[in-house]
Amino acid sequence: MPQPPLHLRLVNNTGQDRRVIVYQDNVAAEPPDSPMLYVWDSRLLQGGGGQGILALPTTFEVAGMTGAPPDYSLSAPMPGQYGQGWALQQDSPEEVLRLIPSTDPASANAVQVENTVIFARRSAVILKERRLLFGAELVPFARASFTVESSFWVALSELRRGDPLSPSALPSQRCQVTYAEPSGITEYVVTLNEKTSTGEVVFTVTTHSL
Repeated sequence: MPQPPLHLRLVNNTGQDRRVIVYQDNVAAEPPDSPMLYVWDSRLLQGGGGQGILALPTTFEVAGMTGAPPDYSLSAPMPGQYGQGWALQQDSPEEVLRLIPSTDPASANAVQVENTVIFARRSAVILKERRLLFGAELVPFARASFTVESSFWVALSELRRGDPLSPSALPSQRCQVTYAEPSGITEYVVTLNEKTSTGEVVFTVTTHSL
């Protein structure tokens, strides 16, 4: 049975407005050459106690992508399940990109996607609630295997939802929220505080349980 969404409360106890982003990593069973991360959620929190509340699903979808944000198109997303194998298919540039079941299944703890488009690079992406989470650009006949990292990250950044994140230049002020399934935790509270002596922002994580 799927786990319920991760309920997340963001609290800004610093003295100024701050934008906070949420994203997740990929545990790649077959690391791609061009990994991609995306901002899953972005909230501007008022200083002095401003809050943002969201639910991060534990389920995910798989899709193919043509182009890159902000100008891109997706194949019809399919529910993700570990052990599945998928193929990106497009017979000509005029046709829409499709995601079809593959005869070459993935390992039991990963989802595998192969680019069978012979004339172009295409991207395999993982989504949550139809929002980009992460993916990989694939040359023809290349493949990537994905596992969604359960833990998630909260960071200070001016990026907006759907913007790409460079894996080699992630925000310096960030906090990993450790999560593992199954869990009795009903809510994570990530609070931003500011050190008066240095102005450094410090993240504090607390939880509420059943």
